[in-house]
Amino acid sequence: MRKFALVALAIAAFVVFGSQEARAQGAPKYEVFGGYSYKSDDIIRERLNLNGFEASVTRNFSNGLGIEGSVNGHYGEHTHHTYMAGVKYTFKGDNIRPYVHALAGLDQFETSSVGLATAFGGGVDARINDRISIRIVQVDYAPVFYPEAAHNVRVSTGIVFTF
Repeated sequence: MRKFALVALAIAAFVVFGSQEARAQGAPKYEVFGGYSYKSDDIIRERLNLNGFEASVTRNFSNGLGIEGSVNGHYGEHTHHTYMAGVKYTFKGDNIRPYVHALAGLDQFETSSVGLATAFGGGVDARINDRISIRIVQVDYAPVFYPEAAHNVRVSTGIVFTF
């Protein structure tokens, strides 16, 4: 039920904000990212290496500012699924576009525990053509707050479709 509510909220936000026509000059209106994600997970006083995926959708507005929704899953000795939304700022550039973002949402540990998830970081996208870019790297400090804080680092790479 919580997953459904979070997904519905993200879709509603994109519909509401999607009605505005202003956007950064030369920047795509929408970005859809999918790719591989590695997470160094600080759980129960030990560090675990988890592999998985990340997918995100960004709606860009004027002056490089956008709203981002992100879903990721990491797997190994345990499972994390994270659902976040927040702001993204993309710096102007023709073929190379660095960006920073700040996200917050929910982290589901295994199948039962739910905590507050955050991610603060950024990355670099390299444009291949008008519709496709490669996310060279994205690095995030991604702490998760259950009763105690887990200080995680996430690194992702993949492909970005723009339109």
